Amino acid sequence: MRLLLAPMLSLLAGMALVAATGVRLTRLQFVGAAMALGAPLLGAVLSLGFMCGASASAAVWTSVVLCPLACGWCCRRVAFDGKQHAAALPALLGAGLLGFSVVIRFLAVPAVRGDGLSIALLRALALQQPDGPWAWLSSEDAALLKADYPLGMPALMTFGHILGGGGDAAALTPLLLALPGAALFAIATVARHSTLAAWLAAALFGALPLLRTYASSGQSDPLIAAVLCVAVLACAQGVGGLRLALASLLLLPFVKFEGALHLVLLGVLLLPLLERRARLRWCIAGMCVLSAWPLTLLLHGMMPLLRERVAEGAAASVGDITTAWLQAALSPQHALSMLPLLGLLAAALLMNNHVWRLPAKACASLCIAVPLLLLLRGTTAEAAVHGDVLHRLYLQLAPALIALVAVAAARLLAPAAPAATTES
Repeated sequence: MRLLLAPMLSLLAGMALVAATGVRLTRLQFVGAAMALGAPLLGAVLSLGFMCGASASAAVWTSVVLCPLACGWCCRRVAFDGKQHAAALPALLGAGLLGFSVVIRFLAVPAVRGDGLSIALLRALALQQPDGPWAWLSSEDAALLKADYPLGMPALMTFGHILGGGGDAAALTPLLLALPGAALFAIATVARHSTLAAWLAAALFGALPLLRTYASSGQSDPLIAAVLCVAVLACAQGVGGLRLALASLLLLPFVKFEGALHLVLLGVLLLPLLERRARLRWCIAGMCVLSAWPLTLLLHGMMPLLRERVAEGAAASVGDITTAWLQAALSPQHALSMLPLLGLLAAALLMNNHVWRLPAKACASLCIAVPLLLLLRGTTAEAAVHGDVLHRLYLQLAPALIALVAVAAARLLAPAAPAATTES
């Protein structure tokens, strides 16, 4: 029973965030967005607590108290879109199937020792030390554990550990709702415009094994995928959707380094759509979250590493990255099954649609930016060409791309179907 505390509290935190933006959603969209954003929000809040010197127990139990209070305060005046649509069934089936498979994998393999779980879990144990984590994180022993990565994942594992009574399974429980929530939000969003698109999206979420493979692996990529899915698809919800998108993007720098680059990229795309005062407020908020972790590293003598520690001869070249991108985008043998290329084609088809133009621009920009991320980080040629680096980066885009591909495919199959209008 204790294992359920962390996911339940993450859901309450996500509900508070979604409600605070004032966006008008259907109930399924609201629940899906809350599931997707709850864990990243908790990771961000706990990270800030640890950066300010709070102990693990103080940060966790304070969050336990604040989550229900924040949810009750923010949700007291939530207004749902009362429109009923026949596509609630595919949303529930698609998200339910993905959620069921994630839980089964979690129960069957609760102690996978991949990089995500082992590295993040050791850093979570460091956060729980009585004298704080900084002495250990700045030592040579921690150099190979990517101690300069943001604290989002270790903070969430600390949250799960303390609430769940310890162990690998407890550390992973806060992460389990993110991808099923992204699926629910994505399918429910496209369902407002096309029942056929909703069924296509549900089928794609059920057919892509990469989602359930990484959902409980301890990697941070599923959390980024959930946040990007909400941020990109919320752009189809009018002005309120822009607020939800920007609030979601503010969580990314606490999860992983590339999250900061995603924030900058999509922020440049979205901020011009706001009025001047709102644009200034969001710019200030973005600069604060972008600088929080680098400043913390500087104060503790740990310079942030924007490039991996690799020899110059092993760094991937433009040719290596291009080859790896073509393999990921064109090979039907991998679990991504040409999703990046299909996403670019779907974005091109939807560029002239007033509802999906902005999500299409966002997805296209992110797809093109992925190879640039590898070059900026100096990823080794071996990891770029033969490893799973590109596949994990495209996993971060997979839920949003699935929704876009489903909408484009539905428009091709039923071009005469009228598009529903969105609420602002």
